[in-house]
Amino acid sequence: MDYPYQTSECVPRLFPVMTFTGQLIPEGEGKVRFVRQGDYQRSQWGKATAPFILDKKVYPLPASIRLEWMSVTEAKAYSLEAPLNKSRMEQLWLEQDKDGTPIYNYIVVGMAPYGGVAVWLRGLRKSILLQWLQAGPMDDDKLKKRINPLTSEDYCLFCLKQDEVVLQHLREHGLPPRDQYDRWMRQFRYRYRLLEEYWDGQAWQHYNEEDLHYDDMDIQYIREERYDGTHHDMGDTALMRYHKTGLPRRMAVRWQEGRRDYEAFLWFDHAALAVIMDRLLTFDPDAEATLLLRLDTHQRQHGMAIEGGIVTNPITIPQEVYELLVFQGDNELWRSPNFSREDEAEWQW
Repeated sequence: MDYPYQTSECVPRLFPVMTFTGQLIPEGEGKVRFVRQGDYQRSQWGKATAPFILDKKVYPLPASIRLEWMSVTEAKAYSLEAPLNKSRMEQLWLEQDKDGTPIYNYIVVGMAPYGGVAVWLRGLRKSILLQWLQAGPMDDDKLKKRINPLTSEDYCLFCLKQDEVVLQHLREHGLPPRDQYDRWMRQFRYRYRLLEEYWDGQAWQHYNEEDLHYDDMDIQYIREERYDGTHHDMGDTALMRYHKTGLPRRMAVRWQEGRRDYEAFLWFDHAALAVIMDRLLTFDPDAEATLLLRLDTHQRQHGMAIEGGIVTNPITIPQEVYELLVFQGDNELWRSPNFSREDEAEWQW
């Protein structure tokens, strides 16, 4: 079966690549689709940056991928030929939005430092990681033909000089830790729950229905962007069900209490949250985690905890792990003491 879709590459903004070959190859005699090069200066991990082309043609989904590229900040060339999970791709491609339109319309290929390759299915409101692959070194003779008469070092230095931001960052910070993207792309199974509790000054307490401030929280939606480059912006409560994906980079939740509308925005530290997840999985490697969010709008207090597997009593997540900003309507209600996102305006999705 054939489908309409676009292709795009992406890279981490500060670690550009020069792509020599990027092909998505179908089974049989189908037409090879090229991974279209995007604007790396606007690139964000997981997002398509190649210009959208209005194309009514349909194509078979690829069964394999072939890539050759130079990682400019490493001065190292990589090559990859690998099968793709076509059956899973076909299953996902049949998913539709509420209005009957397909959720996915892009195949995005990302190249990370140290040869990591991600393949995502992406739409405007949702994306999913199909595979995380590892490339090997590119054949020396092939590389020489690509960059002749330059050496790898000279070729990459020439590329770096075209972007002073990248060059300056490389001089000041060097390359990321070798396992950083492997850690970011790791998949967990978790969900969110909002607890209707209040802060009594020392601990979180359950409401009784006769309490003066008790009012059912009507959750309208939860949205999420993740470290593995995926996102969920469907405007629904699907993330309150278990979903397997990367850890959250930021999330937003909107709810009503009585006639008042509230919205909370949270940003997470990956390393700190991953440590807490690993502790949970130490007890039960197959555990499904629940991230519990406590928001007391009357006392302007917040808290998070985690539970799952044999851990039946929630484990508190330290507030250093995340930053928080809460709005009532269009007005800021409160923020966490460690909030540092003022200049980024990241709560504007």
